[in-house]
Amino acid sequence: MKNIIEQWQDMTETDQIAMLTACTIKALQIEIPAATLPRFTREHERDELVSAAWLKLYDRLQPTYLDELNASRANDGKEAISLKSLVFRAARDTVRNTYADDHKHDHEALETEDEDENGNRHYNAWQTDKRRMTEIKALDRISIEDFTASRDHIDRIIIEGLRDGYTQRECAEASKVSAVAINKRVNKIRRDLTAAAIA
Repeated sequence: MKNIIEQWQDMTETDQIAMLTACTIKALQIEIPAATLPRFTREHERDELVSAAWLKLYDRLQPTYLDELNASRANDGKEAISLKSLVFRAARDTVRNTYADDHKHDHEALETEDEDENGNRHYNAWQTDKRRMTEIKALDRISIEDFTASRDHIDRIIIEGLRDGYTQRECAEASKVSAVAINKRVNKIRRDLTAAAIA
């Protein structure tokens, strides 16, 4: 049986692009909240995301990376990663990182000044999600490490998982708690984080 690198190299460029595109579409549906998806796809063209995923996949299609990944999976009792899973992970991580970068660069009120061809100045202002800004302000006022240390074991898994870009579903699997319980805990963590910032 051929290894992943050989399997990828045996595919035509058209088939590689088709696989990356399909995985990117799936990642968009999984990673981006439905209410945000139209705006996100207006700001980030699918070809842009596929190109970024291609670069991320190229970095991962290296023997050293694959050996380390498969050794880690073997330690966890899992089989070696398949090509399809590796391609999906590259697409998912690209979408996840792009979405996180969008939020990282958001500001409570972002203003820009433009000048048209007649010399007239125009101001554009955007408002960001107030709940998100409250969380960011809370993080500015308190140390996240102190906050995390004050939580129980499951909350620490959730906080560290979300901070590392994992979904609530993945945090549920890691902590062996139901997705509903994780959602309730995330909401409580948000409330407590906001309360800690106000105090």
